[in-house]
Amino acid sequence: MSDNIVSTIRGFNREYLNRLRIFDTNFNTSFTVTETRLLYEVSLTNNATLKDLCDKLHLDLGYGSRVIKKFVEKGYIIKKADPKDKRTSFLSLSDEGKSVVEEINGVENQRIDELFEQTTPDQKALFSHLLADALNIIAPSSEKVLPVIRTHKPGDLGMITHFHGKYYADNYGYSEVFEALVAKDFSEYILEFDKKKDVFYVVEFQGKVVGSLALQHRSNVSAQLRFFYLDPSLRGKGVGKALMNQVLDFAKRTKYKHLNLWTHKGLDSAHALYKKFGFVQVETKTHSLWKDGIEEQLWEKHFE
Repeated sequence: MSDNIVSTIRGFNREYLNRLRIFDTNFNTSFTVTETRLLYEVSLTNNATLKDLCDKLHLDLGYGSRVIKKFVEKGYIIKKADPKDKRTSFLSLSDEGKSVVEEINGVENQRIDELFEQTTPDQKALFSHLLADALNIIAPSSEKVLPVIRTHKPGDLGMITHFHGKYYADNYGYSEVFEALVAKDFSEYILEFDKKKDVFYVVEFQGKVVGSLALQHRSNVSAQLRFFYLDPSLRGKGVGKALMNQVLDFAKRTKYKHLNLWTHKGLDSAHALYKKFGFVQVETKTHSLWKDGIEEQLWEKHFE
């Protein structure tokens, strides 16, 4: 690793720990940093052993034993012998210990609140997302984290419009006219939104908006699929299929008989998805609104 990268990481660590006041003995006089962490880990892991805790925190076994003994004497931790091996004890918090951990959590939360006193909500969210990405790099989760599909909320319209404009400009050379038309159509859709007839699903992954699919009513029996987008990193993982299933379930509950959508030539993966769900191409038209010679396609689906 280059010296610049090492220096940057070490600089962040120093600044972050200083701002959290980790070494400020006036902030929390009850326990050392290590003692606080040991108590907290016991609260997270039911029936942990001393060896488990020391291995996880990279502590000397003798030092860890002395800290645990101190907490047992204070009544914070309960030791229960392993019936299969009397040399091993399981550790858990007493009621008093749980109260102490609640106080510790209050102190730690206060540290974070003070750290972000002068930041905006967007800056807080960005910091959280960046830390989540960083954590995933150095300690990839063994559990499969799935995207969340939810209905829309304020802020989603702008994000999805941005994704459409940037993605189609970068990958297909579309001009800003395309983004402008998406913004116009999207604004009209939200302004005329009828929660009984329309639905706008958003995909969120690790706190970030990464996809969308909307259904807009055209009559009591007909509706149009619109604003389909999915971040390339999530394609081929069943997320598009899940989106389509939810939209079609809504369409069936609303008793629509006919659905349609407009798409563009070249979107092969999207077209394969449409075919899988029973959509058929019925019309094409060529124009040059946002790029010379664009072929738009109309696809339809009829419910029996």
